[in-house]
Amino acid sequence: MFGAGAVGAFILAQPERASDRRHCIRQAFFNAMPESTQLALEARFGFHVVGESFGHTECVPITASAVDGPRRRGSGGSPLPHMEVQIVDDSDLQVPVGTVGEIVARPREPGYMFDGYWDDPQATVDLRRNLWHHTGDLGRFDTDGFLWYVDRKKEAIRRRGEFVTARELETAILKHPDIAAVAVHAVDSDVIEDEIKAWLVLKPGIAITPEKLFMFFRAELPYFAIPRFVEIIDDLPKNHYSRVMKHVLKERTNGVGTWDLNSLGLVVRRSERRAIK
Repeated sequence: MFGAGAVGAFILAQPERASDRRHCIRQAFFNAMPESTQLALEARFGFHVVGESFGHTECVPITASAVDGPRRRGSGGSPLPHMEVQIVDDSDLQVPVGTVGEIVARPREPGYMFDGYWDDPQATVDLRRNLWHHTGDLGRFDTDGFLWYVDRKKEAIRRRGEFVTARELETAILKHPDIAAVAVHAVDSDVIEDEIKAWLVLKPGIAITPEKLFMFFRAELPYFAIPRFVEIIDDLPKNHYSRVMKHVLKERTNGVGTWDLNSLGLVVRRSERRAIK
């Protein structure tokens, strides 16, 4: 059985039945499926699940885990034999192992990647600059050659001279026991680089103060990744794929319901920064 990771999650969400294991499925491949969902499917339905892969419509897949080979759940797998994959900086220079950069790829054989965009040769050239297909995704390789997806490059935030990825920041904020959902994005700064805004959905019946939220941020986040602006909303806008539509959030300006932590005096002083993990 093969499908997108969301399909596996939909299957798992169905009510448990006595017939859950009365099937002939031996192997399932659900691309980009988290480790916890893989293990839950295996435990309930009894078939083997592989969920590590990375690819684009222009080339599917670029990396993956073999059914019977070495794997690291939660990663994007390893480069396939017919693909060459690198992690590069903004100058298209390869970065060291473990360093985050843009994922680029090219085929070792013909026929494994799209020929180009229909009636748009300039877009094709731009995407294939320096003889590499630029995915627009950020990732890193570990020492064993497994690819780890980090975020979309356009979602990257440059703040205080540091590089912040929205996906990792959202994961850290979700550790708060009262927060049900979160979306962060860059907003224009008064000076240079970016400021960060976080949209929070609280669990039912929960209220939170800026001061308590800041104490959590201070304990869990590096000082440069602490959002300046915070707004509590009932729900995040999502498309039919259940992806948060951040462009909708970005169109909303800060209003009376937006907390500006800087204006409230909730900042990490320079003398305190070394103590923040």
